[in-house]
Amino acid sequence: MRARLSSPGRRAEAVRWLLALAAVGGPLLLGQQTTASVVQPLGAPGDLFNVTGLLAPEQGEEGAFRWGGETVTFSLQPLGYPLYTVLRVQGVRPESEEPARVTAASSGRDLGTQEMPRAPSTLVYRLPVSELLAINPSLTLTSTTFQPPGDRRHLGLVFYSLEQRNGPGPSMPSAWPAAALLLSGLLVYAAGAQVSRRREVGLAAALAWGVGIGVLNALARPWLVFYSWYFVVPPLLVLLLLPWVRELRRREPPGVSEPVAHPDVTGNPAPIAIMVAALAVALLAWHLFVPQEPAGFDPTRNLTWGVSFYSRLPAVLQIVGVLAVLGAIAWAWLAPLRGQGTEVPVQPESERLPSWMAWAFSLGGMAAFAGLPVAYSEGDSDEFDTKIPKGAIWRERELLDFYLKVRLWWLLRPVLALPSYVYQLVAVVAGGVYIWGASLVARVMSRNRAEALVLVGGLLAVGNILLFFRYVESYAPVTALSLFVIWACWRYTEGRASFGTVGLLATLAPLFHGSALWWGPMVAVAWLVRAFRRPPERRWAESLTDLRTGLFAGLSVVITTISVMLIDAYDYERFQAGLEEMGGADSRTMLPPFQTESRYEHYPFFSLEHLGAVVQEQLLVAPMAIVTIVVVALLAWRGVKALGRAAPAMWTLAAGAAGMFFYSISWNPDLGPRDDWDLLALSGLPLTLLALYLLLHLPGGRFWRLALASYLSLSAVHAAAWVALHVLNIRY
Repeated sequence: MRARLSSPGRRAEAVRWLLALAAVGGPLLLGQQTTASVVQPLGAPGDLFNVTGLLAPEQGEEGAFRWGGETVTFSLQPLGYPLYTVLRVQGVRPESEEPARVTAASSGRDLGTQEMPRAPSTLVYRLPVSELLAINPSLTLTSTTFQPPGDRRHLGLVFYSLEQRNGPGPSMPSAWPAAALLLSGLLVYAAGAQVSRRREVGLAAALAWGVGIGVLNALARPWLVFYSWYFVVPPLLVLLLLPWVRELRRREPPGVSEPVAHPDVTGNPAPIAIMVAALAVALLAWHLFVPQEPAGFDPTRNLTWGVSFYSRLPAVLQIVGVLAVLGAIAWAWLAPLRGQGTEVPVQPESERLPSWMAWAFSLGGMAAFAGLPVAYSEGDSDEFDTKIPKGAIWRERELLDFYLKVRLWWLLRPVLALPSYVYQLVAVVAGGVYIWGASLVARVMSRNRAEALVLVGGLLAVGNILLFFRYVESYAPVTALSLFVIWACWRYTEGRASFGTVGLLATLAPLFHGSALWWGPMVAVAWLVRAFRRPPERRWAESLTDLRTGLFAGLSVVITTISVMLIDAYDYERFQAGLEEMGGADSRTMLPPFQTESRYEHYPFFSLEHLGAVVQEQLLVAPMAIVTIVVVALLAWRGVKALGRAAPAMWTLAAGAAGMFFYSISWNPDLGPRDDWDLLALSGLPLTLLALYLLLHLPGGRFWRLALASYLSLSAVHAAAWVALHVLNIRY
């Protein structure tokens, strides 16, 4: 170890690090020699977060002021040493009272005691050198007090303004901001050297960075000091994202061979197709003849709400829906086949679903979403319209979703009167992103254009689609982002995407809404499946490199988000309040297994009411998905396993479906699944994709067409009826 540390290469590298440190430290110290000051009017309205002991602002002959009590403490900016505080104060006293006396202290040192005149005067204190090490230097004033007649307050001095000033030189920067700025310079050197693969470029980058810091320290020191630790973030993000970016630039992803041909799940598709068609007809009849749900709020009644809304529609719409399903089934069975062979044609990805087609679908979908708004929403529009104008910017359950909508509303406030209008706008845009994501997923999961169109159609025929019809809630963006998480996991399992892409998207989605945390099992299974597809001799070395890349990419998202939050005054008190809100009204997140404990837990997990809620939730969101998966698994399990061996990404998708389904059945919604169906709806996406993927791997022919037509027609009619119910303002 000693020999290696004393080698010429090690010494040269140590010299470069010292040069990088000097490249920032020199300009920082040079810029410190100018004088900087900050003036704070203490009588201004609003809260004074850096001062304790002052009362409410008042107006006097000498301007706005605040009374101080016996002790007033000022938390100061670490502008450097020497640091002076200049206070404009007044020792107001009745003639019968002794003049005010004030004692100052800082860092445990007495700065003197003096008598204050009754007229406005100035107090100047030079803080001790030990304050160089303080995160925020402080000054405490202790004064004598008096009690005016008829007033319960004990008053000390009148405070008008506070000026913080450092210099003139020779001056030294304070330790904490200097440490952050020096660290940022070292990170810039490391990032520059890593990006260019040349240490000289890293030194040049550190020098340019240091000159910029020196200029800011000379001209904008209070700003630089306040944001000093944020200068660490940009080079740190470069270092974290660099492995992912380099992997993206590789032409051929390493470690996995081309996928083999996908086998059919069965040689005899008739039983599966007939069963799927029978289930579609049975569900159609259930839509028509199901008993009506009684009006009112009763979360324990979970018998028919997943389909009973259908009979509330006008009769003509019900008839059209019935004819659409029966007509699709009849066409699938009676229409002539174009070819007699069952071999599936395989097209290149670019031909399965061209970009122009994805754009056309997205823009057309957004036009429909904007032109057919829901007449009512089951969301929290009243809460948003009440809280956001008052300054609320955080809602931890949907952290980025809420924050970005608040910022967007303040930007568009001259045009949009209410924050809920921003929710409508974002829902429409998220709908376009959702359709684009559906196109990406369909392109990679299909073998040709027909299969791709089937997958896109299936993702449009889910209950989640209602969220994009200007629906006022926080689930539209996370629903759209979830498709990209599925896409990234599928591509990574195939060896055609970086785990950094997975890590970035899988971290971003739950920051928009916490329900996306339940994509975690899919991400873990994707990593494991990919690992076991690699050659044994390099399996874990490459897999751990992937894991590091994914963790770094996710960490970069977290660091960026935390930085934005801290800049926007997020604090520990708000964090604690946010944790209390995670579980809703009772702060309890999961259903109790056997016995309820709060009035917002309407039934335990092991109960008939919960079983009914699970069934109705799945009927509402994706009525054909789970039953189709069960049918195929029961009738062709060997074929399903063979398909999984040929296309391991299917197991990744299955893990995503299982994880999100578990979330949908175990989370405790305050209003019950009927009124919080949208909170639990994400499971409809992977379940739909898995069901259709299995059906697409039936042998081609009439039965293949029958199964898909039955599935898609019933799902489309169900989803269209759900949308129509809300658009037509039919209360349910």
